[in-house]
Amino acid sequence: MRVIVLGGSGFIGNSLLKLPEMQKHEAIVVTRNPQHIKKYADRGIEAVVWDYATNSLLKPYLQGHYAIINLAGENIGGLWTGAHKKRIMQSRRKIALKLSELVNSSVVKPEVIIQASASGYYGSQGEKEIDEQHKKGKGFLSDVAAITEESLQIKSDKTRVIYIRTGIVLGKGGGFVKRLFIPFKLYLGGHFGRGKQWLPWIHRYDEVKAISFLLDKPGSHGVYNLCSPNPVRMRHFCKIFGKILYRPSWLHIPAFLLKLVLGDFARELLLTSVKMKPERLLKEGFHFEFTDPEVALKDLFSENG
Repeated sequence: MRVIVLGGSGFIGNSLLKLPEMQKHEAIVVTRNPQHIKKYADRGIEAVVWDYATNSLLKPYLQGHYAIINLAGENIGGLWTGAHKKRIMQSRRKIALKLSELVNSSVVKPEVIIQASASGYYGSQGEKEIDEQHKKGKGFLSDVAAITEESLQIKSDKTRVIYIRTGIVLGKGGGFVKRLFIPFKLYLGGHFGRGKQWLPWIHRYDEVKAISFLLDKPGSHGVYNLCSPNPVRMRHFCKIFGKILYRPSWLHIPAFLLKLVLGDFARELLLTSVKMKPERLLKEGFHFEFTDPEVALKDLFSENG
């Protein structure tokens, strides 16, 4: 099956393309950067440039048996200025709307579309256990996730539409692990706020394995939480992180200071509590390779991690 991947050069997309289970498919990477074409060609992967506006550029690929995985969108990291928040929201909405337009106008429909969303959909929920049936929460990231999901409207009963609400992805060289690494290496590591907030983590390997699982499973459709079955409190996670790096977890930054300096970014990414569970993945038989955060982090920092 031809698998068209948007966001293939990102933190998750790059790992997905390397997954052995994906090698049975014909991967087509959609990029906005013409310079990426040679980079993918060197790996034996075809890439096509799409400006998210000219549908004719992608039409030739919407033939036969094909699927679409959309992981694209403005990076949520960095300072949340008004302009940055606007790009975060508009990039995801625009791509989902254009994909809907493209697919709905095509004669041949995809077998499945997997749309990236996030655990931010639920907002901060304290001690509540969160499954896929839980209602939308409050906050900017909740609005972003909801609008992204709502913007993908496929008018075909032949296409399985899947929304993956991903938690905090642990992977070496990017994401949350990269942000913690330098402070801990400099002996300045510690948890945020009181450290009681729940972290809905997932190892990057399990993240891409779950995407591949949902891609290939004929009956899968709707919303899925992508996270470990065992969420962990921020305080405990940081202690484990320090232990593996042989560093103390001692410099705990008060919530009021984080909010003062980072505003909504701190409230919604560092201090939010989401005790999320992957109920639907477990019911459908998905096997997690990493369910213990210490084992997951040891793998990441091992020689082959």
